Amino acid sequence: MKVGSKPKGLVEWLLVKANQIPVPLIDSFSAMMNAKAILVANEMGLFNALVERPLPARVLAKHLGASVRGISDLADALCANGYLAREGDRVALTEISRKWLVRSSPSYIGNMLEHVNDLWPIWTKLEEAVRTGAAPGSNYQNWLKDKEHHRILERHILGLRDMARFTAPELIRAAPLPRRAHRLLDIGGGHGGYSIAFCEKYPSLSATVFDLQATSEIGREIVEREGMSDRVKFEVGDFLTDDFGSDYDAALCFNIIHNFSEADNQKVLAKIARALKPGGMLVLWDMFKEPAGARDIQPTLMALHMLVASGGTAYLKERVDGWLREAGFDRLRLKHTRTAPGLSLIIARKKQGRQDR
Repeated sequence: MKVGSKPKGLVEWLLVKANQIPVPLIDSFSAMMNAKAILVANEMGLFNALVERPLPARVLAKHLGASVRGISDLADALCANGYLAREGDRVALTEISRKWLVRSSPSYIGNMLEHVNDLWPIWTKLEEAVRTGAAPGSNYQNWLKDKEHHRILERHILGLRDMARFTAPELIRAAPLPRRAHRLLDIGGGHGGYSIAFCEKYPSLSATVFDLQATSEIGREIVEREGMSDRVKFEVGDFLTDDFGSDYDAALCFNIIHNFSEADNQKVLAKIARALKPGGMLVLWDMFKEPAGARDIQPTLMALHMLVASGGTAYLKERVDGWLREAGFDRLRLKHTRTAPGLSLIIARKKQGRQDR
């Protein structure tokens, strides 16, 4: 998926192709303002306020406890970018905002946008991270353990659960589990969404979500609320230091490796291999960087994000393949996913003859 400036009409397209429009200004200044307008509207509950009916700016402002001038300007921007529409003096939801940004929608992703808004201050330190090669200030990984950041963590976990609702069906189709699979290990899957989805698909399956205490507390509430606590259990631990147990038929490792160093990832993959039965299946889902010169923007931005947030990165798929083979996996397959642009699946099997101790 491409992000950035979108020419309006043939003339603008030709001017962009001829390098006669200052695209860097549009890709930075305009993109920054557009992103923050959406995030602020979501944070203030603007989209939810319009569920029942379109409202004039003055009524919307009163409902949200904001100024008429501020809501008018914000609504103008959201009408221009397609998130709202004009109906006389009133503003209304569009298809995109009604589907994704209204809390009652089954496709709601507003929790994840709240998390994106929480990340905004971190990106102001990108220059320092680029200069030093390390995450400055508060490391994002501390949020996973620090009670001071519990609300930020909660928004993140709820956001990931929202995302899993529309990505899980594709992942289940792309990675069918072994026919007699009974035990699933979900590494760092704190919200429990993917374990829930796989258990719903496979009636004889039970899942163990292995994650930190703070994350597991939120995940247990989600799983209990969704009526799956009898089949999706949580085991509290740090997957960098603690063992996962044994005799699992399959394991999920979703959006984990970009958070950690090469050495830590190799350690985790080796422990996953030990936890699986011979022939057991690993489903690894992440953003993989392409060789230098490729123009897939999401993995490159993820690498930058991890630099400023935690010191991780997006790794080349070939490097990850090497780690997997070294850990005792073979029969590696790659599948690109469409519901989450930039992310790809690597499906691997633990070697049949391998017995780990």
